[in-house]
Amino acid sequence: MGGVAGDGLEKLLREWLVSYASPHTRDAYQRDLRHWLTFLAVSGVDPLTEARRVHTHAWLRAQEATGRASAATRARRLAAVSAFYSWLIAEDRTDRANPAAINPKQKPKTDPTRPSTPGLSRAQAEALLAAAAADTGPQAARTAAIVALLLYGGLRVGELVGADVEQLGYNRNHRVLRFTAKGGGPHLVALPAPVTRRLDAYLAGRPDLAEARVPVPAGQAGARPRRPLVATASGARVDRGAVWRLLRRLATTAKIPVKMSPHVLRYTLCHPGP
Repeated sequence: MGGVAGDGLEKLLREWLVSYASPHTRDAYQRDLRHWLTFLAVSGVDPLTEARRVHTHAWLRAQEATGRASAATRARRLAAVSAFYSWLIAEDRTDRANPAAINPKQKPKTDPTRPSTPGLSRAQAEALLAAAAADTGPQAARTAAIVALLLYGGLRVGELVGADVEQLGYNRNHRVLRFTAKGGGPHLVALPAPVTRRLDAYLAGRPDLAEARVPVPAGQAGARPRRPLVATASGARVDRGAVWRLLRRLATTAKIPVKMSPHVLRYTLCHPGP
């Protein structure tokens, strides 16, 4: 394939990314590809006609040298770059070899038994819940519900903000939340009492749910519009960035010395008390 620059490359990237159903996967792959493309641009290398394995090795060494990219991050970025070039080859968009298809022994070494994201200690988890409970303002109840859902339910932030009220239900007398997990598969998580207590208090005060039965029994939702499980004051769906900012604010309040994110809560193994 001849050189494709500027708009041509952007078009190829869009075509490749649209093949992934999950918007979160598309965002992640795009960020990782941009990192590779920026490195090549600084090096004066065309990504479609000149990129070779030697450039991949140089890119990985440069990331390692800065100390800002863990082995897991480097491995993830390499996988995204390899996926893009594999797609180009499969779609007959290039006749060149995949520059990211390097020897497995030369790939970043990661420990599959150790999560790259640190979890909170029991004391830190309790402090975060306490900070959420002490939060003030019109969305204080929502704050408490969000933290409890993430901490006890192990939900990803995308799963949380994408969930609807209608997905609440019961299974063998347990309150549950059904949602679409990462990868598009159905998932069910049981909600313990600390979650349901906070969630019910939040939903009971939602103006957009007034006179609505919560949860709606399975099969009886009718033609009602989807109602976000966590919503803004106007009833719109909360975005992921708002959840990230909320958790970081609460971590600062609770004096938790961890770079807070929803992923940290997923790796918190010591769940606090009620």
